[in-house]
Amino acid sequence: MSFDLNGTIELLISNPARSEPAFPYEREIRLYQLRTWVSCPDPAIVEMAAALCGAKYLKLLERKLTPRLLDLGKEQSSDDLKRYLKDVSYGKLYDSTIGEYGGLACTRFG
Repeated sequence: MSFDLNGTIELLISNPARSEPAFPYEREIRLYQLRTWVSCPDPAIVEMAAALCGAKYLKLLERKLTPRLLDLGKEQSSDDLKRYLKDVSYGKLYDSTIGEYGGLACTRFG
């Protein structure tokens, strides 16, 4: 999902009812990329913005898939990730954001 300015603008101005997103929350993530690009047109920063935004939406999907476990504050294991990745929406979102830019390590800052 490398950033394509023209493709992003076309996606954002198109009627969402007439197109199928390539992955969940695509419009929202592309909008965040565009906002980042306006502030800092560095491709690496724009890609990092997509990965970070994707991670936030993945967390939202995790809450939908296992609300009780997350409410209890249980730490997640690699087994949890494997289970989440079996969900089609989660898998597409992961592959298009986190997976595209280097895996989970790309979401760690500091």
